[in-house]
Amino acid sequence: MHTFRSSADLAAALANETANNLRAGLNDTGRASLIVSGGRTPLQFFAELAQTDLDWSGVDVFLADERWVPINSERSNAALVKRHLLHGRAEKAVFSPLYSDTQTPREAAARLTLHLANSRRPFDAVILGMGGDGHTASLFPDAPEIGSALGAEAASAMVLTPASQPELRLSLTPSALTNTRFLALHIEGPEKREVFEKALELGDAEEMPIRAIMRNDIQQTQVYWCP
Repeated sequence: MHTFRSSADLAAALANETANNLRAGLNDTGRASLIVSGGRTPLQFFAELAQTDLDWSGVDVFLADERWVPINSERSNAALVKRHLLHGRAEKAVFSPLYSDTQTPREAAARLTLHLANSRRPFDAVILGMGGDGHTASLFPDAPEIGSALGAEAASAMVLTPASQPELRLSLTPSALTNTRFLALHIEGPEKREVFEKALELGDAEEMPIRAIMRNDIQQTQVYWCP
């Protein structure tokens, strides 16, 4: 676990490591890929990363998950990323929202799975968060589809309908999220640390889906935490 004194220190370090991996992708193939999450936790990280000097026009930005709401909704992860990350130097990045007003959620999931299958892999950086129930992306423990989503044969993107959430969700699955050069879990505060430590214990991944990320055998999860 990488521990920092403050959110600002964490954001700067995580942005620097993310940028290094994006540069590596750009140097290798001329393009790089970045997967980010919504919520309030990554906002300072977004602000730091947006100031980074790199060839943003060669960076493809995707969301780890999305609420099935229009992009102009205040609950849209796409709107949050556009507002807090895709400005300044990062404005030139190529952003692919998950929501589509011309497709059903399952059509959008199939489209995204196909798109990712035809994209360069592994990703260069995947930055995830975690909820108090141990969910990450939109992999909620109370979603009826969670068992399928965590399976080794899961499609890269799936629709989930967690009972605890007002909207259905479109989410990348662990089979996609862990196929990356750099995999980070960004958490802050004592409560999230307690949840993380509980996730380290023996137990079913369906009960705490973050376990499926942490236990993957493709890429080690780098945990960034501050109190």
